[in-house]
Amino acid sequence: MDVGYFGIIEPHFRSWGGGQVLTDLVILAVLACIWMVRDARERGLTAWPFIVITLFAGSFGPLLYLVMRELGGSDDR
Repeated sequence: MDVGYFGIIEPHFRSWGGGQVLTDLVILAVLACIWMVRDARERGLTAWPFIVITLFAGSFGPLLYLVMRELGGSDDR
């Protein structure tokens, strides 16, 4: 709360290694969003609330999607 949203991202621009970490996290978030949309379509669910959570809170979006998907039990996989 002290540094804000950009305060979390700013240290990643101080070095090439930090930039690589940020790039990796963005790539993983995009891949997770693609997976959530495809999986949600197969299961008859909506992924958009979890996509928004992923954009603002990172890995909490896919984590919550996995929990809600299993609690929903709409598919016998």
